[in-house]
Amino acid sequence: MFGDSLTEGYVKVPGRMFPDFHAYSVKLQELLEARWPFANITIHNKGVSGDSAFNMLTRLKMALMDVPPPSFDLAIVLAGTNDLWKDSVSEADITAAIVRLHEAVLAHPNTHSVVVSMPPFMYGLDEHRPMFDPRRPNINDALRRWSDEHAERTSFFDLASAIPHDEQHRHLWSDGIHYSHEGYDRIAELLFDFVAPKLARVLDQHAEQQ
Repeated sequence: MFGDSLTEGYVKVPGRMFPDFHAYSVKLQELLEARWPFANITIHNKGVSGDSAFNMLTRLKMALMDVPPPSFDLAIVLAGTNDLWKDSVSEADITAAIVRLHEAVLAHPNTHSVVVSMPPFMYGLDEHRPMFDPRRPNINDALRRWSDEHAERTSFFDLASAIPHDEQHRHLWSDGIHYSHEGYDRIAELLFDFVAPKLARVLDQHAEQQ
């Protein structure tokens, strides 16, 4: 798993100066181990709070070398939220920076890249007047199209649609950007349902090669 604070699991805790960290990779690991108790499944979480898609490429390339060939089976990449803080950066440039991350994954021929849509990014915390960045849905649409064009090696996980920023899902958010503890656990459940069929095929292939 690769990304920024949303991958690291940043949680804003009311009344506390410092955040909690509750990465969805922990819950996802538990779900995968429960489903395949005898498989050696390991999740590497490479989330760094504050990192931007423009600055992630070198770090991602190094992270992909943590496991020797044939490298990782899956790479789940969620990036771009911090880039939206810069009004001067175009949606095309942010999209290109995220695509470069997935292209780096695809440079490893045995690794499938999961393209995660950027979740809602709310500037104002006034529930009556939320302000969403207009670039985000366009970037997500572009990422979906790119993933569809590379469907043999990538798949698009629409986190933005799965957990919207609205009253019904308020308990899944800790602020205008980050999820709550329950929210990250919900992401893990959604990702498990999404990646389990893909991982099942990978495990079958590994079994055939033994």
